[in-house]
Amino acid sequence: MPPVPLLSIGELARRTGLSVSAIRFYEARGLVTAVLTAGNQRRFLRADLRRVSFALIAQQLGLSLGEIAAELATLPQGRAPTRADWQAISRRIRGAPCRTASPCSSARATGWMAASAAAASRSPAVPSTIPATAPPRPGRGRDIW
Repeated sequence: MPPVPLLSIGELARRTGLSVSAIRFYEARGLVTAVLTAGNQRRFLRADLRRVSFALIAQQLGLSLGEIAAELATLPQGRAPTRADWQAISRRIRGAPCRTASPCSSARATGWMAASAAAASRSPAVPSTIPATAPPRPGRGRDIW
């Protein structure tokens, strides 16, 4: 069996638009788990890209980090979640109460997957923590807290 390709913390940060410190913060909260190399470097599975993306969208929908961690704990470790895994989470989130002034009520009604498309098309007049048009500058990620 060929070795599983792993991402460095910098690569994960670049591909998600977060800072390295944000990835470490998520790791400390149990949202992602790093594999340490012999040189004590953090490496992440490609499936962690989806986990981080889910966490970003779920935060926009008003879920706390604890709730996000609980949902991510239902996903399999070591492999990419299937469509059925994500649909199960979507059903649970849809039924959860909304606690923000964000467009989460409509987003939860349609599911979190549709919310990511809505967030990307948001007009500039509506404040957003994740800009849809400008990529993060090199070496700088989005603040998540």
